Amino acid sequence: MKIKVVVPVTTKEFEIETREEVKSLGFDISKIDVEGIKYGTASIESRYDELLCT
Repeated sequence: MKIKVVVPVTTKEFEIETREEVKSLGFDISKIDVEGIKYGTASIESRYDELLCT
C-alpha cells in the first residue's frame, strides 16, 4: 500500500511529525510519502492570507 500525505503548511517540522504519526498507525504500508506545500503563508490568519495561498 502507498500513502501520500500533503501537509498544508510550509514548515518541514510538520512533515517529520506527520510521517512518524502515520507509521505509528501500524498498517502494512510499503511507502509513505509526506510532502508539504511549496509556497504560502506560514499560517492562515485572515481572508488575505487565504487568498495568497491559492
